[in-house]
Amino acid sequence: MTIETTLNERQGQYGSFCSNALFTQAIMREVEKCPAYQNGSDVEREAFHMIIHKLARLICGDMSHIDSWRDIEGYARLVREELEV
Repeated sequence: MTIETTLNERQGQYGSFCSNALFTQAIMREVEKCPAYQNGSDVEREAFHMIIHKLARLICGDMSHIDSWRDIEGYARLVREELEV
């Protein structure tokens, strides 16, 4: 499989990289203004970033792509597990 094949496949699932970047960064700029985010742990802040990234993929691409929904669930679970320690 070539990189072009992989990129074309991913664009079909997730939409364009540029659209994803614009959505993710616009939302992150707003999230980063919130005091709770600023006070969050590295784990919490990264989970927010990854969940927003996965939401961008769903909105810009295929909203029925189940792996993205699983990933969102997984990141939320990782934070919950970190908080339960």
